[in-house]
Amino acid sequence: MPQHLAEKSVNSRHLTENCIDGVHIGQKVITSNHILPNVIGSEHLAKELKEQGLLPAGGIRGEDIQAGSVSREHLLDDTVDSDVLSEQAVGSEHIQESSIFSHHLVDESVQSHHLANEAVQSNHLSPQSVGSEHIQESSIFSHHLVDESVQSHHLADEAVQSNHLSPQSVSFEHIQENSIFSHHLVDESVQSHHLADEAVQSNHLSPQSVGSEHIQESSIFSHHLVDESVQSHHLVNEAVQSNHLSPESVGSEHIQESSISSHHLVDESVQSHHLADEAVQSNHLSKQSVSSDHIQESSISSHHLVDESVQSHHLANEAVQSNHLSPQSVGSEHIQKSSISSHHLVDETVQSHHLANEAVQSNHLSPQSVGSEHIQESSISSHHLVDETVQSHHLADEAVQSNHLSKQSVSSEHIQEGSVSSHHLVDESVQSRHLADGSITSRHLSPHSVGSEHLRINPIQAISDQQVVQQFGMSAFLLQGYEKSTEITILFDEPFDHPHYVLVAMTNHPAYYVTLKDRSLDMATVEISRLKDSSVNYGFITWIAIGSKSESTIVE
Repeated sequence: MPQHLAEKSVNSRHLTENCIDGVHIGQKVITSNHILPNVIGSEHLAKELKEQGLLPAGGIRGEDIQAGSVSREHLLDDTVDSDVLSEQAVGSEHIQESSIFSHHLVDESVQSHHLANEAVQSNHLSPQSVGSEHIQESSIFSHHLVDESVQSHHLADEAVQSNHLSPQSVSFEHIQENSIFSHHLVDESVQSHHLADEAVQSNHLSPQSVGSEHIQESSIFSHHLVDESVQSHHLVNEAVQSNHLSPESVGSEHIQESSISSHHLVDESVQSHHLADEAVQSNHLSKQSVSSDHIQESSISSHHLVDESVQSHHLANEAVQSNHLSPQSVGSEHIQKSSISSHHLVDETVQSHHLANEAVQSNHLSPQSVGSEHIQESSISSHHLVDETVQSHHLADEAVQSNHLSKQSVSSEHIQEGSVSSHHLVDESVQSRHLADGSITSRHLSPHSVGSEHLRINPIQAISDQQVVQQFGMSAFLLQGYEKSTEITILFDEPFDHPHYVLVAMTNHPAYYVTLKDRSLDMATVEISRLKDSSVNYGFITWIAIGSKSESTIVE
């Protein structure tokens, strides 16, 4: 019942379709906002409205409609066609995006001014349409190049610099033989494992590295002596005889004044450097004795020449220069065909009327029309590059790897000084011929690396040429007043190979003597005993120990 419903409790969702009739609608309830567009037709209009001209029987004419009163909602679909549109009526603002297709365009209607910047992409270019003449200078970067497209014939001579080589890219197969010199080696980079057997020769030893203890007796001959190393104090009296004087050894300081006469001079022994300035006068010259080889260059001036004495056969090739020609003296009849090159022409002397028809071809036009921004990445391959076009400034740092270098392509002039370190050298690759004289000093020799087989002398003379080790030293001793003897342990700097070495010791005081009590490879124990009473209870011993390198050489 209506009394059961609260105010505003019935909403649209509670009403079924077609449940509201005209009886349910009050007067003046329906307003314009309740009516949908295109809902009211002529059948809805009252008769008096039609009679008053609001909707004429013949329809509404153009003059009956106010300008701008027909809106989009008043037009039926597909009402506006090409016949309705006037020329130039459709502007850019009337065209939807992506509405114009290729069939809408007239052939060649798209001109360069119609293209936006960067509108032409790679897919718009046909294959082989971009030639070298279209590419601007310095427009090709590394990202434009296909991997491995730069071949050896594209690289100009000396294009690969040190900054283009990546670390560890140069290996032994890239380095030419005899290409590594001393200035390529880092200090101390040549280690012992790089030296081949017998690689260190005498010329590699630095001065003062071989001492007198290394030289055998009677082993120094004349070829071992440095020039001027034998001084006067080395010579015995009257040791120098006439046969000892070498040619040219007697100088002017040894000759008395006016002691050389003409009979002392060999024929033609007086040379030009023996003559004082202006010593030769005209009376000393015989007739016809001065020839062309006696005349200095640029010594003959114009006043020396007789008129017309210079003939065409006197002129050397290209002797006549531009300064010798008078103005307007060279005519067309003097110029050979095809003898005028570009360097003969003054800038801008060739005008249009000098050029024959079709004389200028495409190869005469400079490039610069295609820039780097127009080239796809990895689109330039090796066949696009002219030989030697890739210079060093085109290569990025470390762009050249070891696989890019051909074998034997790296020689000494390509290696920077001080750039070859020890890890670059193959073991035993440094031979004796690679070592400069005096380059091996004592600091280069590792401990125990020089054996007796490397020495020209045996440090200690022993029987049967056996190799021996000798050690010596001093030790102090002290006895208490009541002691008759004391012991001292001698520690050797180098252990002997066996305990059968010889030890000799003595004291510095006649009241004491030394006896050997015990010995081992690295030490020996001696006893100092009183021989007689003495008020001195201290002193020192001196000792020498000598043993062979091998126990097999001991005579039983």
